[in-house]
Amino acid sequence: MEFENEGCLSYPDQWILTKRYNEICVVDLFHPHGIILTGFTAVVVNHEIDHLYGKTMYDSQITRPQTNQKCWCNSGYKYKNCHLNKIIKS
Repeated sequence: MEFENEGCLSYPDQWILTKRYNEICVVDLFHPHGIILTGFTAVVVNHEIDHLYGKTMYDSQITRPQTNQKCWCNSGYKYKNCHLNKIIKS
């Protein structure tokens, strides 16, 4: 999913468009069978997990294509038929 206006405390006053999962499953000591996170919570946890691997929000940055161009997800569909209506807004 696309996430508009992702920011980070490491980059004050900078907001970018990123590619993030809308739903993730996290397995840890407190949730040994996993817990499913969706929406904004999934984006936040995905952002923080990226930090653990040395990634910043800029590693997930995307450029929004024009509506008649191919989608960034390589589905083969045009952007307007694929992700245009699937944007997570903060």
